Amino acid sequence: MYRVPAYTKLHRPALGLSVILRPHLIERLNAGTYGKITLVSAPAGYGKSTLVSQWLDSLVDSPQEAMSTDSHKVSWLNLEEEDNSLPRFLASVVDAVEANCLEKCETVRSILRNQSQPTVEVLADALIESLVTLPGPLILVLDDLHFVDDSAIFFFIARLVQYGPATFHLVLITRVDPPLPLNRWRATGQLHEVRLHELSFTMSETSTFFARQLDTLPDNALIAMLHQRLEGWPVGIRLAALALRNQTNYGEFAAHFRSAGSRYIGDYLVDEVLDQQPASIQRFL
Repeated sequence: MYRVPAYTKLHRPALGLSVILRPHLIERLNAGTYGKITLVSAPAGYGKSTLVSQWLDSLVDSPQEAMSTDSHKVSWLNLEEEDNSLPRFLASVVDAVEANCLEKCETVRSILRNQSQPTVEVLADALIESLVTLPGPLILVLDDLHFVDDSAIFFFIARLVQYGPATFHLVLITRVDPPLPLNRWRATGQLHEVRLHELSFTMSETSTFFARQLDTLPDNALIAMLHQRLEGWPVGIRLAALALRNQTNYGEFAAHFRSAGSRYIGDYLVDEVLDQQPASIQRFL
């Protein structure tokens, strides 16, 4: 029933040199820690994981954290399709929590080992009891939650949010909204959200990104056209910059992009969007 996840599942993505700092979104995420749950929801390529990783870097390095005796611990779990059952999901969550808080979830591990069919309530309450004993506040990030569709897992998450201690904050990163009581959490101030329109690059961020990526900066008209056509889609802008590196005539590139778009962008859409759809949807598209 229990399998130790791969090392990479417990570590957030490293930030490259080309990452654009987004202080306005960092502030939004900071404000969200006063509730119980943060939802970062947008389609592929909007920099969801990058933003949360950037925020956690800033949180750890902040003067307030350095002076606090109760600084945040951060546990990160990259979910995958194999986590789509409650026992496997919970085992991975326990690994993530204990990566920072050793041997704090022994009761949960014991239940997973020794009980053949424990109820969702028993498993959730055992983890909650473990979280209560932690020495300080904990942020748990569940990345790629869209890989999960087991109703028992969502019942577990809902119970964890409802009864978890105030020192526990859950961050969900997903391409689609999960079947959780988001409306109720939103109404009670428990839920903080960052969505597509906020994750999209501003015109200023697009210009800054091109300036970092290209030896010769395109004129403002081309940058504005790319920004408008891509609607601030971060990965689309990155791929457009990659395509521009191979161009000697930006005017010709602009004319081609207006009529046909970029091959790199098309390839990305196939790999990250089309290939992730069920076979019936792929045939339809």
